[in-house]
Parts: sequence; structure tokens; C-alpha cells
Amino acid sequence: MNVRDRTKTGAYTPLGVYDIPDDNAWLTGGSRASYGPNARLNMEGVSGEIDKSGRSSIRIHGGRQEKFNSKTKKWEPVNNPTLKKTYGCLRAYDTNMSVFKQITDNLDANDTQEVPGQVTVNDDLEQVNESSVNNYVEINVTYQVSEDELQYWQNFVNNLFNNNNK
Repeated sequence: MNVRDRTKTGAYTPLGVYDIPDDNAWLTGGSRASYGPNARLNMEGVSGEIDKSGRSSIRIHGGRQEKFNSKTKKWEPVNNPTLKKTYGCLRAYDTNMSVFKQITDNLDANDTQEVPGQVTVNDDLEQVNESSVNNYVEINVTYQVSEDELQYWQNFVNNLFNNNNK
């Protein structure tokens, strides 16, 4: 299979816009070896290659950074973990997924108007390198906030600091 054909199941992550469902942003369960000890961010394709391809179950998750110790019956982190290939999902470090989930949980708990948004996957790779065991691509994530939401948070922070200075 050509893994660069993002329209095929098991290939690279399809480009496009993904919606994070308001009522089911995080998924749990499944294979700890595959997904790691943390929840996975649920995404549904809205437009672009992901929509046209008919692919689904593209998630952001950790995994492949622990080994099960059969003697102690516990999962143990591996030394110097690397981000292993997926079948189209976006893999992150387990520690980053834990922090990511904590941040979104705190937002949900402290802001009744907070709802999940969208993720956009772009192809901005300038050069294709030869594959190797430790080959990975870094991504830059840009979070765009509407003017209303930006104004809300600016007022929130200003009020917070003004109340603490009294």
C-alpha cells in the first residue's frame, strides 16, 4: 500500500478540517499499548481529504511508549520514547496527552460557554526525507479564537487582576 495516499485506510493522516464533537470530545478504553494510558481526542471529518476519502476514526492519542511488565502486572514507561507510526491518527507523547486533557478539562470546568472546536490538518512539509526508525515530523498548531471569545478572555483576565489588586 502507498502510505502517502491519504485517501486509503491505514495511510497517512488525511488533510482537512475535523470537528471535535461537543458531547463526546474524549474517548477512553481500547488498547493501552496502541493508545497509551490517556484518553484520545475524538475528531470527525468535516471537509477536505478526510471528508472526500470516507475515512473515519482519526484521533489524536499517545501510545507505544510503555511496556507491560508481566512480573509486576504493571505498565512501565520506556526510556527515551519515540513517536511510532499510526494508521492515520496523530500520535503525541503520553505526557503531552495527559496535560492536554487536563487543560481542556479545566477549561470545561471553569467556563460554561467553553465548547470543543475544530482541528485543521495541513500539509506544509517542504522536503521528504528517507524513512528511518526515528523519523518524525514536527507540527505547528495554531489556535484561532473569534473576536468575541478573545474579548471575553481579555475581560476575564482584566477582572481577575483588578479584583486581586483591591
